[in-house]
Amino acid sequence: MRLLIIGALEGQLSEATKLAMQGGAKVAHAASIDIAMASLRAGVGREQAHEAIKEHAVAVALAMRETGQSDNDLFARLAADERLGLDRVLLDGLLDEPMAFVGNAVAQTDTFCRQVAALAERYPSGAMYQPGSIL
Repeated sequence: MRLLIIGALEGQLSEATKLAMQGGAKVAHAASIDIAMASLRAGVGREQAHEAIKEHAVAVALAMRETGQSDNDLFARLAADERLGLDRVLLDGLLDEPMAFVGNAVAQTDTFCRQVAALAERYPSGAMYQPGSIL
């Protein structure tokens, strides 16, 4: 739901996404295609690039889950891996266009908001509903 709310804030999604990524949000999987393509352009084979990216992504996820590692160091690991032929500047550049990672989310959010507005107009008492405490 948070992505839907952020998506409705036109002009804010880009900054919010960048902040989330800088905070270690799990968007690296969405970038893996771009990383693989950059590796291919650097002359690395598809299978080799895929294996290296997968290896590091799994290692980071496990480190964060099992050891409590707080920082997402995936790009540092990828930049240090000679199999990929990428540097940190190039990898960081892949995040310069965070809107590339949201797919149809903006249009879907707009549709959802229009549907909710139509329902709220049709059922004004329902729109005013305040749920009671759950616990």
